[in-house]
Amino acid sequence: MAVFCNKCGKQLVWGALALAIACLVFLAWYLGVSRPRAQDEAACEAARDAIGKAGWQAYLSEYPEGSCAAQAREGLAAIDKRQDQIACKRARMADSEAGWNAYTRERPEGVCKAEAEKRLAELATAERERFANVEAERKAAEEAAKRKSAEKETNGKAGENEEMKIDWVYSRPAGIRFTKSEITVLQYRACVVAGKCTKPNTGKYCNWGKPGRVKHPINCVDWNQAKSYCEWVGGRLPTEKEWEKEASNGGKRKYAWGDEEISCDYAIWGDGSRTDGCGRDSTWPVCSKPRGNSVSGLCDMSGNVWEWTSSSCKSGSSAGMVRGGSWYFDNPDYLRTSYRLGLDPTYRDNFSGFRCGRVSR
Repeated sequence: MAVFCNKCGKQLVWGALALAIACLVFLAWYLGVSRPRAQDEAACEAARDAIGKAGWQAYLSEYPEGSCAAQAREGLAAIDKRQDQIACKRARMADSEAGWNAYTRERPEGVCKAEAEKRLAELATAERERFANVEAERKAAEEAAKRKSAEKETNGKAGENEEMKIDWVYSRPAGIRFTKSEITVLQYRACVVAGKCTKPNTGKYCNWGKPGRVKHPINCVDWNQAKSYCEWVGGRLPTEKEWEKEASNGGKRKYAWGDEEISCDYAIWGDGSRTDGCGRDSTWPVCSKPRGNSVSGLCDMSGNVWEWTSSSCKSGSSAGMVRGGSWYFDNPDYLRTSYRLGLDPTYRDNFSGFRCGRVSR
């Protein structure tokens, strides 16, 4: 009997020990499975509560095969689709070359790809037609201007017809055409005579109405006057980026001519040692400093007059950007291709003028 009880006791001990081991093994397995699952579920819940792509992207980076992976990918696809639709709606509202080009850059395979391509083609056709019409108007105005004897300058009419012509130069860095020079008094006068532009301000340093200034850049004009003229000749004001790409040769030049230090050999500016305008106390005729030409042969991109662009100072600001420096200031930084200056678009002064741009044909 004692032997039996001794054996029975040993069996109970071994049984209890085996049961304890089994429980420990089960507990280890349970903790190893349930804890990661709980973490996965918590991360999934956090991703659902987050707004935008960040939550689902964070979840997938940590749990690429998690319980919510399919839901995360569907959520990201839905967000991307909504953003695509918003971008398309924005482009439709703008309905401009810039707006549709921005959409195709952001969404090359977007839902509105076909619509964007169609509208870009239609807008390009409309601009070509508009250019043909305004070119005809401009030529008619040139003929009218030649007949206006009251508009004669002291240097007479000789050569005025040639000087009124617009010389468009293609810029490879910017991908558009620019007028080779800043718009002259004579060129702007044709637009005034045609009734498409308003007269600039007059004053001591304004070129309008000054004898002998027909080849000088028009100055004392505001942003709207510059815009009206460029549209009349079949173009537009260049954007700030387009202007800088040409002036700097795609970021390679400090000044329009290169990196050589500024002097009156290259640009008309207030050189600090003499009267402003390299000793003349005024602007100079356009293209007087060919050594200062830009990479495409454009004149006076640094100096003579600041040039209005179509760009604003910053998002939400009404200030318009002018670039290039002028005859009136002796700070060489103003003539750097990267320097930016914001002006009230209604501002007319002796140091601001413009040149035009247009899409390449």
